[in-house]
Amino acid sequence: MKFIPSTLALLAFASTGLAQEQPAEEIDFEARRQSIPVLEQHIAQREARFEVMREELLRLDTRVEEQLDYIIETLASITDSQESRRRVAEVKEDAIQSLMRNIEFYNRIRRQVFERMRTNPGVPQELSEYQLNLLDERMARRLGQVTELVSSLPGHRDVARYEVVSVDTYWDGWSHQNTQVSEEWRQNRRDARSSEAMRSQVLTRIDEALQTAERRRAAITENLSTRQLDETERAAREGELGRLDAMIDQLRTERREIILPGEGSGNAVGRSEAHRMEKMLDDARHDLARDFNDIVRRLRDLDAEARRIHDMRENLAARIAWLEANAPPEE
Repeated sequence: MKFIPSTLALLAFASTGLAQEQPAEEIDFEARRQSIPVLEQHIAQREARFEVMREELLRLDTRVEEQLDYIIETLASITDSQESRRRVAEVKEDAIQSLMRNIEFYNRIRRQVFERMRTNPGVPQELSEYQLNLLDERMARRLGQVTELVSSLPGHRDVARYEVVSVDTYWDGWSHQNTQVSEEWRQNRRDARSSEAMRSQVLTRIDEALQTAERRRAAITENLSTRQLDETERAAREGELGRLDAMIDQLRTERREIILPGEGSGNAVGRSEAHRMEKMLDDARHDLARDFNDIVRRLRDLDAEARRIHDMRENLAARIAWLEANAPPEE
């Protein structure tokens, strides 16, 4: 019951803002003073909840990243054999496609966060900057994982096309070698073709990302020099330039790594082991999809909670400022 008077004090304070015609002597200054510690306690409770939510999100995010690291490391350490043909390569290609889709999803969210940061001064700037930096870090991590997998795809090797399968010897000392196309040559050809196709696809996506980032950087630079911008938008665009520079540098670095064929020096696995890897990736895809959706939901909840706390702090600051500027009526 001890919270009832404080709650009534909050309601009394809220009602005074709606009745501007009310005589000044009827303002309940004591109720306004009582609302301050109540709101401070409320903010402290929301901040504690925010920290619990943040820690839970970080634990989930850490688990997802560890699982991804294990999958990428495992896939990068193996390659196809003549028995598995292209099963390992197909698993790697599937993983690369998933990683690139993940980058595109992060990038869509990133554009939304930046536009909100640029146009909505009511959202805490530190929250938007934190989210942009986190999204950039995740995109950079995924791009590095793509590079690791692409580099593990074997390129062309000098392998003899034909192999001797038997030798016919005649009575007069002559002999004839019977040859056939080497299975090693066939495997090398399969590896080289699939690797080149995957490498070309990834390079195309990187080139597109580079062009987009460079166009955005040029547009922001022009806006900063030619347009009259308010302080919030100018700060957002200037911060974006630094993030875009880092993004462009990494894209160029990863492009140099990918453009040359990898050695494909991993352990060659048989058909059954390749099948197990395929099953592992399929299970992991479902687990990661569920966890990833959970992360997105938690990020949105955390975002909403941060904005709520920000609004409450501004409300508190406005109440304190009003009390300092308006002395209570003399007795």
